Amino acid sequence: MGIVEQPSVLLPPVCDEWSMTYSMVPRVVSLARRHTQRLVDRAGWKGDPDVAVLVVSELVTNAVRYARVPGRALTLRLRVQECGGLLVDVSDPLPDFPCFDGDATRADDEGGRGLPLVRLLSELSWRPDPDGRGKTVRACLPPTLG
Repeated sequence: MGIVEQPSVLLPPVCDEWSMTYSMVPRVVSLARRHTQRLVDRAGWKGDPDVAVLVVSELVTNAVRYARVPGRALTLRLRVQECGGLLVDVSDPLPDFPCFDGDATRADDEGGRGLPLVRLLSELSWRPDPDGRGKTVRACLPPTLG
């Protein structure tokens, strides 16, 4: 099932927050990257903005590619924490995350490296929505990556 975040975990206070809901089409990936770049610049996040943009790109791409449900959308939520970290949440309409723990990527595969890369750059977790109608994938980025 993967690492599932416990609802009782308290997060450090947030000093800036932003969210956007997107249609689940491939072109939203570049839009999400631009929005992320703007937020980390505006908020003065101390981490590497390229890392934040890469993580968002991979998570939004996965949601669009693997969790598309007709008539449903995905939500990107970014939170800059007072401690300097950045939380990236991508919510999509599928409650399952069957490949979260495994890396079945072969050397000749053209894709499938997104989550392993995100794991190298952040603390990655996921949780099903309480109503059972979707999930949220979270990447926690420290301020000093890069």
